[in-house]
Amino acid sequence: MSLLSGILQGQAPAKQDATTAIQTLCLRLTSSSLVEDRRAAILSLRSFAREYKEIVASGGLRGLIGILAKDSEDVDTAKVVLETLLLLFVKDETNPESSHDIALWLADEFTQKQENMSILIDLLESPDFYTRLYTLQLLAAVLENRPARTQECVFTAPLGISRLAATFEDKRDAIRNEAILLLVHLTDGHPDVQKIVAFENAFERIFNIIEVEGGLDGGIVVQDCLQLLTNLLGFNASNQTLFRETGFVSRLYKLFNVEGDIPQYALEKRNQCLIMVLGVCQTFVARGGQGTPANQQAFFHSGILAQVLNLAFSSACDLNVRAEALRTCGDIIHGNAQLQESFAQLQVTYINPTASLPELQTQQNGENKIYVIEGLLDQALLNSAIQAFNVRIAACTCLENYFFGNLPIRLHFLRRAIDGYTSGEDETANILACLMDLNSESRNDPYKIWVAAVIFLHIIYDNDEAKQMATSVVLGDEDEGEEVVTAIQTIAANLITCLEHNYDPRISLAYLMVLCTWLYEDTVAVDDFLQEGATVQSLVAAITRSANSNILVQGLCTFLLGILYEFSTTESPVSRATLYTILISRLSRDQYVNKLTRLRENPVVRDFEVTPQAHQGHRGLPEVYFNHIFIDFLKDNYNRIFRTIDKDPGQKTHYKLGSDGTPNGISLELVDSLKAQIVDKEESLNKLQSANMNLEKRLAQEQQDFKKFKESSATEIRKYHEQAEAMKKHYEKIGIEADEQFKATVLRLENRVARVQQEGEGQVQKLEAQLALVKKESEEKLKRQKAQGEMDVKRTKDAWEVDVRRVRQEAEVEIKKLDEGYRKEMARIKADGDALVQRITAESKNEFQRTRVEQENELRKVKEHAAVQLRHVQEQADADLRMTKEQKDAVIKMLEDRIGDLETDLEDAAKTHTVEIQNLKKMHEGELAAAAKSSGENAAAQHQALNALREKLDKAQAQAEEKLKAVQAEYETKLKVAEEKIQSAQVEAKIALAEAKSAQDKVKNLEDEVKKQQEEVKKQKNEIKKQKEELMKHRIDAEEKLNTAEEKAKNIQVELDDLLLVLGDIEEKKKGYKKRLKALGETVSDEEVDDEDEDEDDEGDDGEEEDVD
Repeated sequence: MSLLSGILQGQAPAKQDATTAIQTLCLRLTSSSLVEDRRAAILSLRSFAREYKEIVASGGLRGLIGILAKDSEDVDTAKVVLETLLLLFVKDETNPESSHDIALWLADEFTQKQENMSILIDLLESPDFYTRLYTLQLLAAVLENRPARTQECVFTAPLGISRLAATFEDKRDAIRNEAILLLVHLTDGHPDVQKIVAFENAFERIFNIIEVEGGLDGGIVVQDCLQLLTNLLGFNASNQTLFRETGFVSRLYKLFNVEGDIPQYALEKRNQCLIMVLGVCQTFVARGGQGTPANQQAFFHSGILAQVLNLAFSSACDLNVRAEALRTCGDIIHGNAQLQESFAQLQVTYINPTASLPELQTQQNGENKIYVIEGLLDQALLNSAIQAFNVRIAACTCLENYFFGNLPIRLHFLRRAIDGYTSGEDETANILACLMDLNSESRNDPYKIWVAAVIFLHIIYDNDEAKQMATSVVLGDEDEGEEVVTAIQTIAANLITCLEHNYDPRISLAYLMVLCTWLYEDTVAVDDFLQEGATVQSLVAAITRSANSNILVQGLCTFLLGILYEFSTTESPVSRATLYTILISRLSRDQYVNKLTRLRENPVVRDFEVTPQAHQGHRGLPEVYFNHIFIDFLKDNYNRIFRTIDKDPGQKTHYKLGSDGTPNGISLELVDSLKAQIVDKEESLNKLQSANMNLEKRLAQEQQDFKKFKESSATEIRKYHEQAEAMKKHYEKIGIEADEQFKATVLRLENRVARVQQEGEGQVQKLEAQLALVKKESEEKLKRQKAQGEMDVKRTKDAWEVDVRRVRQEAEVEIKKLDEGYRKEMARIKADGDALVQRITAESKNEFQRTRVEQENELRKVKEHAAVQLRHVQEQADADLRMTKEQKDAVIKMLEDRIGDLETDLEDAAKTHTVEIQNLKKMHEGELAAAAKSSGENAAAQHQALNALREKLDKAQAQAEEKLKAVQAEYETKLKVAEEKIQSAQVEAKIALAEAKSAQDKVKNLEDEVKKQQEEVKKQKNEIKKQKEELMKHRIDAEEKLNTAEEKAKNIQVELDDLLLVLGDIEEKKKGYKKRLKALGETVSDEEVDDEDEDEDDEGDDGEEEDVD
């Protein structure tokens, strides 16, 4: 047994690994001529594409793309190709064959050839669902890996963007959503693509999709549409103009109508959509944009600003949405003086800033109205909830935009704040009150002072008039004996308190930001700060403290000391010399430089622009310490303050204007710099004058040298002319001698040429003789090769013809056997069918005759009985005349009863006949089914025989094709050998003379003969095809005969049905006879009824005996 299994294993074909199988399938992609074969190869590759991505991609990618171009009309093939390509793009973390490099390589193959991308774009025209969907997904995969190249390919493709935009109109949601996602990535950062998409009526289509999806409650599809809208409008002035001028601002306004209660799970999606709509609005009002002023006016007049403002002050709205709405309001009014003034006149719903979040959600909107600036101050200064921090910062940002670029508004706001603080009114929402009054409430809410400081910072920054107005603020009444304290001194005292008691660093940083900005380049403010000398000592102590120190606070304190030293004077309450002594002795230069360096390198300052200044959701206070305007101020002036410690304390610095607008002193630095410039200019002038004198001396010397050179040059020119005349005469003499020598040389060369020509003619004759010899040898070689080739062709042809005759004979024998078997089987089926028909016909006739005889006998009995009954009725007619009416009625009733009994008997007989007919029908149907089953089995056997014959023919054809391939290979080898020999002969002939072309012509003739032989082989192939077609015809004839047999069986069934119909007609005639008897009023006597009952009983007994037998 083991020996047999070993033999079988040895004979089994070798197992094929995955790499070989994939290579074979990839070869079929390009070599198969039938679409079905290519589709089968692609299906097999798709099964390998998950585990062997690299092998399939390297071997089959170009073939798959080629099939996509060739068979794009075949929906099934295109679908399978697209599925395979998508599988290759998918990154499988568990498969080591799958890597990101494969996806990049696939994307490069598509994007480096424009025609490949055009193929994919053309597939978008297909109406098939899967073709469109997979094409969009494939484009998205290519775009993800090579975004820039894909954008350029789609942009340069004919109608590429238009076809993609047309998929918006697809009624199938999956295709439409995939198209939206693709365009979101395609329009990202490409202005030209954005413009084309916008001019393809994209805005109208996007808003239509949003409306169909249910507005901002639509979920992820609406978010994708809004993201696409953001991409189309961001930093694209032409698209913004198109959007604004085509009336879509009003449709954007309608998106904010989101009233109505929805479930919690849907509320998050609505909030996300609202934030994205606000982002769309922000793209229109980007700072410095070309169309920003026009867009700001359009948003204000269309009501979008008011709608966004209502959203920001809606207590039922999410906090993140409110914060984004406030930022959007700020962007809309930023830098637009007209809108800033109109904005201040708007009223909003009052929201209690101290209320908890559940209380705000239950608050009804529209109860109390306040001006928007008051509402912003309430939210910025009094809303101490951590979860509302983003709203607080957004309100502060909105106020910053309200102040930006509008000096009158800043001064008006500061004047109102000063008046409100000095009068004691409206302290809760006053920035000066928050800065001046450091109480327990402020300590518990550090950002209250911080926000007030930021707002105050934006008012006084780069605004000397505002600084002077703030500096003039004093507290206390001197007449009443109170101590008079300025605003700067109060803020400085609060700062020292925070530093000594180690309050939250945000409070200290807030005061430091205000003081650094306020005191910079303002000597009056610096002197005001230095009125309290202990303040400087406290700052130095805070810087040198090691315990509980904060790098930011210490750095800003050092920065403030640098500002004080830079802008102080000798007349300051604490002179520059004293400040310098304090800095050097108490702090030291190294400590000063170290604190400022650590401040500048701290991530909070260094990475401020890339760090989000918002609450990130973690516990505790947010990590927000500075405002962007102070960071700009710090970085701009850092170097100056960093170097100030190296300046001489006796050097006077720049003075600012006083409170009355007159200069407080002279800018000695400017005078010194001007003197230094004058000295430099004088030195430069002296240098230029000395250089000019030197140049004049050199010019005079050069003129004398030039005069001498001119005279010497004239003398030398005369000498050169004399030498030239002498040389001319000498060369003329040499020319005459050269002509004579040339003539002699020509004569000598002509004689030499004649001799060489004679020698050449002799060599030509020798070469001609050698050529004739080579030509003769080449002809003999070609003849021998031709004879050998003809013998090989003939021998191969004879062998092939023998094989073909043998295969043909075997096929004819098999066909004859099948025909004979088929004829015999059909004859047997026909005989069985005829016998069955005859038997059924005979039985039907016998049954019909028996039934007919029984019916006639019954009819005769009925007639006889009716005649007897009629005579009996006539005999009693006379007696009836003598009977009373009652007796007549009794007789009539008795006759009616007799007629009813007779009808019942007739119905029973009809039922009996019906049952017999049904039994006969079932018996005939069973026989017919058995005949059909036997004929089906015979037909299956015929099919098996035909399949076997077909396999033999396929094997014979395969063997013939293999032999033909072998013959062709031998011919090609021999042809190659002959061509090599011919080439060698041609080389030899070319070396001899060009007349060896005749041998080449003979070689061509030989090639023509070989081609003729190949055409004969093709003819023989055609003959095999014809034989195969004849076999197919025989098979078709056999199938037709089988169909004929089945039709005969069906005819038999039809005949049986006709017999049943005849029996039914007989039954109906029987019923007709009964009805006629009833119509004639004939009756049956009691004896005949009894006889019929006895007959029925006898028949029943016989039936029971038969059953027993």
